[in-house]
Amino acid sequence: MYTWQRIIGESTFVLHDHKNASLQGKIERTFRNQAPAPVIGSCGTTDHVSTMPELSQLDDFLRIQSHGTDSDDDTEAHKDNETGLRDIHLEDGRVWSNTLYMDVYGIPEIWLSYVSQTTRVANIMDYLDETSVQPTRTFQECLQRKTAQLENRICSLSAQYSTSGELSPPRDNQNRCTTSKPTMASRAMMRAMTSALLILFYRRIRKVHPFILQAHVNDVIAALKDFDLAQDVCDIKNPGTPWPAFIAGAEAMSTTSRDWLMGWMQKGAMQSAFNGFTASQQVMREVWEQRDRVDKSMEKDVRSPPEQRLTGKRRKDAYSWVDVSREGNFWLMLY
Repeated sequence: MYTWQRIIGESTFVLHDHKNASLQGKIERTFRNQAPAPVIGSCGTTDHVSTMPELSQLDDFLRIQSHGTDSDDDTEAHKDNETGLRDIHLEDGRVWSNTLYMDVYGIPEIWLSYVSQTTRVANIMDYLDETSVQPTRTFQECLQRKTAQLENRICSLSAQYSTSGELSPPRDNQNRCTTSKPTMASRAMMRAMTSALLILFYRRIRKVHPFILQAHVNDVIAALKDFDLAQDVCDIKNPGTPWPAFIAGAEAMSTTSRDWLMGWMQKGAMQSAFNGFTASQQVMREVWEQRDRVDKSMEKDVRSPPEQRLTGKRRKDAYSWVDVSREGNFWLMLY
């Protein structure tokens, strides 16, 4: 439960103090070090870094790793039981056969590991964008290689859960009820989570335009519809997690998609005392308003003389929830 809450919570934490002297020193040492089997997102650290608890930051385990493995040779390897028990932050990218995530959440541990890795890579890239630090060429090559490796793994995982429309109205609710909750609902939510993870990766890491992600937004919506249908079979009122709906909703461009995802969040808010459903709505609306405002400005811009047109720096057509969180100085938690 700690690992779930920490990694999901930190996936939407973007209020990093990039000018913190202690943190800068640790990251710069990471850049200079050349480890033989670097961990994704960090590309190697020194033992000296891991023995400095007085300098620890909230997101250190997602920023800088001092142990674990993620080398190309270990892609299909499995963690031994002792490593699996101690790897509470999922720094080790290998599979652990004794994990309990499917039993507790209906979500495989490897999915949560990819969320952790995506967040770590995004943190490093944000740091490089916000500071004048120049990493070594070795580090840059490592980061590019590991990012491509992570992309392939996330896409492969998503392909395993890409089948939609697998639920149909039951002929006998009484007989279907025992299986719909643990299997159909869980699989539908897993489809939503993997599609949302793709969106998270391509927006935070690849920084693609939201237009390219609309098919994945639709996949999240289809999966959440199946999740609701599976729960209706047994008349269960479980709101699920707002995480996939928020990640997709913040990138939704069509009015139909936005309205449906907003409605799903509003329904969750009525079923749960958790503030994540309500806070998500506010952020999504802010993102949509900013983008729509820019769209209107660009329409006018096209008809304006060249000397009066907006510059690229002033355009915010790719405005995101990250911008809203940073400008509002708040942390949106979506367990």
